[in-house]
Parts: sequence; C-alpha cells; structure tokens
Amino acid sequence: MIVLVPSPKRREGYTLMETLIAMGLLVVLGGGLVTLLSQSVSVWRTAERRGRLYEQGRALLELVSADLRSTVVRVAGATDATWMRFLCDEDPESGFQRLRFVRSTSGELSDPILRHGGERVSSHAPFHYRGRRVSVEAEHNGLLAPGGIMEVFYTIDPRPGVHYVWRGVRAPVGGAGSLFVDSNVVSSDDEGRASGDAAGTPLADDRPFYLERFAVPVAERVLFFGFRFWTPTTTTWDSVPPLRNRSKGDESGPSLLWDSTRALIGEGEAFGGDDTYWKRRPGSLEEAWDDVFPRFVEVTIVLLRDDFELGPRLAADIGSSDHTLTLTAPIELSEDPLERLIFVDREWMGIESVSGRQLEVYNRGVRGTEARSHERGAQVRIGVVFRRVVAIPSFREREDWDSWQVGGRR
Repeated sequence: MIVLVPSPKRREGYTLMETLIAMGLLVVLGGGLVTLLSQSVSVWRTAERRGRLYEQGRALLELVSADLRSTVVRVAGATDATWMRFLCDEDPESGFQRLRFVRSTSGELSDPILRHGGERVSSHAPFHYRGRRVSVEAEHNGLLAPGGIMEVFYTIDPRPGVHYVWRGVRAPVGGAGSLFVDSNVVSSDDEGRASGDAAGTPLADDRPFYLERFAVPVAERVLFFGFRFWTPTTTTWDSVPPLRNRSKGDESGPSLLWDSTRALIGEGEAFGGDDTYWKRRPGSLEEAWDDVFPRFVEVTIVLLRDDFELGPRLAADIGSSDHTLTLTAPIELSEDPLERLIFVDREWMGIESVSGRQLEVYNRGVRGTEARSHERGAQVRIGVVFRRVVAIPSFREREDWDSWQVGGRR
C-alpha cells in the first residue's frame, strides 16, 4: 500500500495561498463594511437634518396657527373697536406679504412682564409691551396695561440672501405707535437721511435693520412665507382669481389680501394690481360694526433643504421672459405641481418638466415675486413645503358682502 504524503514545502505553499485568499476575503468584507457604514452614516445624517427641518417647519406653523386662532374681532365693552383690524397687504419695498392682526393674550398674570402692566405710575412715559424681556423696566418704569389683547405682525426678511421670518407684538393696541400704522413698519427715507451729517454727506451706516425696531426673527432658512384667505365667495383653494360677484357654477379662488376695514387697501395697490376683489368703501374705517374677518387662512412655508445649500447654479444667462433653464447639475422636483418650484435670486418659477440639467418653466414670477433677468452662476434653490389651513373661530362675514361697491352700497 502506497501513501502519498505532501512534502513540508508543498504544505507550506497551500498555507500561504489559503492565507492570501483569507486576507482577500477580509479586505473585501472590510471594504463592504466600511461602505455600508459610510452609507448608513450618510443616511442617518440626512434623516437627522430632515428631522430638524420638519421640526422647524412644524414649530413655525404652530406659532402662526396659535396666533391666528386667537384673532380678536371685538373686545366686550370696548369704547373704540376701530383698532381690531386684520390686514394682509404688500410691503411697498420688498413686495412680500405682511400680516397684521389683533390677538387675545392668555396667562398675563403668569407672564413676568405682562403681569406688571398698569400697576405702577412713573415719572417716565409709560411704555408698550413689545415681546422683549425688559422685566426691570416693566417693574419700575410703568408698563401700560395690555388689556388682554396685542397686535401681531408677520413678514419675511426682504434682504437678498437672508431667510428669516420676523414676528412683532405690541400691547396695548392702537395709537400713534401702532403696528397698523404703515410708517411704523417700513424703512423710511428719514432713516436713510439719519445716516448723514447736516450737509447730507453719508456717514457709516451702523443703524440696526428696521425690522429690529419692533420685531424679532422666529425662524431661519425660510425661502417663502405666505398667506391665502378664504373669502365669502371662495369655492376652491386652487390658484384661480377671487370673484367679487360669483355666479352659480363659477370657481372663485382665495385672496392674497385681507382688509377687515375695507378702507385701507386701495385700488391698484394689491400685488400687481390684482384688486378685483377688494374695493374701498369710504367711511368704513370708522365703522367697526361692518368689519369682516376671514373664515380660513392657508399658511405656506418653504424651508431650504440642506442639500441645496450649495446646490446647482444657472449654466447660462436668462432673460425675464425666457422659459428654458440650463443648470450646472441635474435636480429632482416633487410630483406635486404646487411644489414644483425653484427659487433663483429673488424670483420663484413654476417648473413644467425636468430633463437632466434642462428645465422648462411654465410660470415666471410666482408667489408674489417679479420675473427678472438672472446671470450665469446664479444660485438655484428648492425647499420643503409646509402648508396648513387654520380656521378662525371669531371670523365675521356679512350677508350682503357682494352688495358693497366703491362709493357705498349698490
């Protein structure tokens, strides 16, 4: 019987080969594990960023919704209800919406500032509550009694590249310093002259941003912040014009404006002259009994996605009437037509289709912005849309709404 026994050298060769194979397998498995771990970390980070984004969106919606649900139409026993207003108009400088209304306040006695309102008399002029933690002044310098209500102001930052939502409050309501007085909530020419000397020579402008006088930023990375209102003739939230006199079968959309007094928004002043619905009625400002308040308010917020912080740019110049864009990199957009929009500089564009790096635009200058020319290299941004319809418990409508015309009743 013959037995073949491998030589020690032969066995050593097999061992080396097996070792190399094992090492190769370990390298492959290790590389796969590293790739898997890297992808898992990337997914986790993306989910974390997206979670923060959704958390911020929900927080802002909750804040605005709480304010709107507390809208005040009239205060029982009030001798002057003309300051119980609900206004949404266009900022004359930025063209963005600004919303102003009066809301009720709760828990004044538990608030460290509001609870001191009206309890002290001081040699200094009493001051209004503006939402800032000035507890020392409140205790010693005569905070006016809030009266259970306050003015609320909302707008988006008008500065290019700055994406804040600003909120201002003021109590008690009304008076020369009211947030309903337009000159108090705009950057005036007087402010511009304040930065020069007596001869008019410009000086270093270290003045604070005008919104800082009466508001604070409550959210960042906000590309869009807007409102639409359900009127007595509205039948759909679709983007169709609101009709003042609607016939049976007609569709009437929401309004971008609201003027509870029907005396402050003038003809031709509303979002490019789209004032079909709102008409002034002389004398209505002093007649609080006929003021009107919306039944529903749709709040829309668009927050900038983290992965588009340094996203694609325009690959070529475009004019204000062009409807084809070429980007430096492809993008993916939502299938929802209401969310198929991009933000370039300060213009929103509605996108019809996407083919690689080429986009077909069906609407320029949407969401209250203006169609304009853009240079090659302009940043293209998209965001995540948050939308909510808020019911106003204290809404007020008139049965003869449609009978009001310029100059009084028809």
